Amino acid sequence: MNLEKGLETLRRTPSPTFATQEEKRRVRLFRESLSAEAENRKIPRTGEELPFFRLFDPSGNEVPSTDLLKKGPLALFFFRGSW
Repeated sequence: MNLEKGLETLRRTPSPTFATQEEKRRVRLFRESLSAEAENRKIPRTGEELPFFRLFDPSGNEVPSTDLLKKGPLALFFFRGSW
């Protein structure tokens, strides 16, 4: 079997490691719904000013954003993941 025929066989053989067209369609629709939801929530963009908020420090004490800003510029990072 030559390389071209081998690749063609792989393309035609269903594989559990590759998404089907239906799975790809579902992922696309899910991404679109997330984008629409984010737009509806008016999620701040990079560089935009955030409204006042409160966070908790490691000891459980409430810390207002105004207190953090008194110390200097504030950067927030959001990590999406499944932990």
